[in-house]
Amino acid sequence: MYKYISAIVCFLSLRVWGEESHKVVFLVSPPRSLSVGFTRMIQERGDFKIFLEPAMSVYFHNHNFSHEGFLEDSFKTFDEVKKAIFEEGENVFIKEMSAALVEVIDEEVMKRPDVYFVFLLRDPHPSIISFYSKLNRIVGNFHEATGYKATYDLFQKIAMSSVREPLILYTEELASKPKEVVEEFCEYVGIPFKEEALTWDLLGENFNLQTEWKDAKKEHLIKHWHGEALQSRGFSPLKSYEIDDQGTPTFSEVQDPKDREECQKAYELSLPYYQFFRSIHQAAPAIKNLAASSG
Repeated sequence: MYKYISAIVCFLSLRVWGEESHKVVFLVSPPRSLSVGFTRMIQERGDFKIFLEPAMSVYFHNHNFSHEGFLEDSFKTFDEVKKAIFEEGENVFIKEMSAALVEVIDEEVMKRPDVYFVFLLRDPHPSIISFYSKLNRIVGNFHEATGYKATYDLFQKIAMSSVREPLILYTEELASKPKEVVEEFCEYVGIPFKEEALTWDLLGENFNLQTEWKDAKKEHLIKHWHGEALQSRGFSPLKSYEIDDQGTPTFSEVQDPKDREECQKAYELSLPYYQFFRSIHQAAPAIKNLAASSG
């Protein structure tokens, strides 16, 4: 139902705001979902300014997490983040973790017709193992840090209040059939599909993520979290992880028994949120067919 309400509100908003002069695209995802790979594709297009996790430094500061991995001149408030994004004066692409976006995406942002929301979801099994392997330990509230509940909460907020219906994409499909997924993204945002952007060259020694992509993390953290994606040249098959005869994840890749138990717990708590997105995605064609037949 929110889809049809959104269309009406969007039309009315266009009368207030005027036709969009540029596009602002938010890519929202849990950690380890191929979102930086998606950002590399956007970089290759050459028609967007990129912000890579600009709100994370504010999120860490507000939650009393260690701030030593961020630059001193990083954003200090969410208002600073919003101002920087919307004062660019051209197309902007923001790749961000869902938990850090909750306070950036307020009512004003959601009512703008030039703003687009794209959710990129990955099965929590490989996402959690990859996330754990980067942390190499269990942090407090680990199941919340995996990001699925925050992604669900943000989706609900946007779906109810945004003038545009959010788009849902899946990491596995992006890796296995990138052309079709990127075409769907381009159609949603209203930009031309560029097949040549599905592969890319290395960024080069002089490319600085801190200045080019507004990434507030220090260089060692950039390499640690994004190194593989930054060295990639295109979308490639994803790594698979062990499941038992019933198809249930074993998390055998996690050596420490206590850590393995926490990963399994995080998976069980995250799975219902992921299944919600899948149910929305599966229902979409039926809704569209119903709307067409009733029209």
